Amino acid sequence: MTNLMQTASRYAASARGRNRPASVNNLAIMNLVDWVAVTLGARQAPAAQKVQRVVAGWGMQGVAPMLLGGTSAPIGAALVNGTMAHCLDFDDLHFPSLAHLSAPTWAAVLALGAQHHAEESLMLDAFLAGFEVSARLGANGVGKAVTDRGWHSTGVHGRISAAIASGVILGLNEQQMAHAIAVAATQTSGLTTSFGTMAKPFHAGKAAADGVLAAELAAAEFEGATQILDDERSLLSALVQDQSVQMSLATLGEDWEIERNALKPYACCGLTHAPIDCGRAIYAQLHGAAVTEVEVTTHELAGKVA
Repeated sequence: MTNLMQTASRYAASARGRNRPASVNNLAIMNLVDWVAVTLGARQAPAAQKVQRVVAGWGMQGVAPMLLGGTSAPIGAALVNGTMAHCLDFDDLHFPSLAHLSAPTWAAVLALGAQHHAEESLMLDAFLAGFEVSARLGANGVGKAVTDRGWHSTGVHGRISAAIASGVILGLNEQQMAHAIAVAATQTSGLTTSFGTMAKPFHAGKAAADGVLAAELAAAEFEGATQILDDERSLLSALVQDQSVQMSLATLGEDWEIERNALKPYACCGLTHAPIDCGRAIYAQLHGAAVTEVEVTTHELAGKVA
């Protein structure tokens, strides 16, 4: 194993019982509260209902709850609940990576946690391990670079996060964790051209399901390309072929990316929040004056994503 993979797998494999500031735990718990709210809020969403109908038709055995009703194997519940979590697009956003990491990660953690009767503290360890690694891999301009090239950052980094979190639940060792990350990374998918369709929330659900599958395969001694984060044929070199950005885990274990995660104050795309703030501030100064025209100057990425 080389630098990034070794760092990631070692950190993830040692996640159980890791000491963290209480404030970090509280942020993760708040993310879960937010996840539950936006997921249950999407119970009438056609995309969620259709995915649940398909998964229920598979008749998989398992005790992992699907939040639209019934139980399934963890992979099925993760697919349904991960899709639901992103249907409204109101879920939290890690701005440095431009990824919705909680949607697939909590879906994977709760599905496997239910199946394996995991303690709440272990599920918190699992979520934070996946989040902290994948958020860093998507930071330093990586999330923007993959988005600019048509990839959905959630589909890229959410898979890695879900795989690591699932691996913590399953108790994978360092070598197995590396294979779980590798198998998740090779399944990378999700295109921004799907935004505005049912396929966008499906990206989050599929990331959750693929993360669960990657960890379960690794637990069965299935092997992937453990150089996939590091060598000249790495995940990033495939997604960003001009090599204009680099992945880094330099501060892993020293600070917390969860502190840079944002819960949405408005029920819309995060990249539209700044204009909303501006509009509210301007409105307060108008004192009832008529408005005939509004001109908004914003980042070009907002036009692509929103």
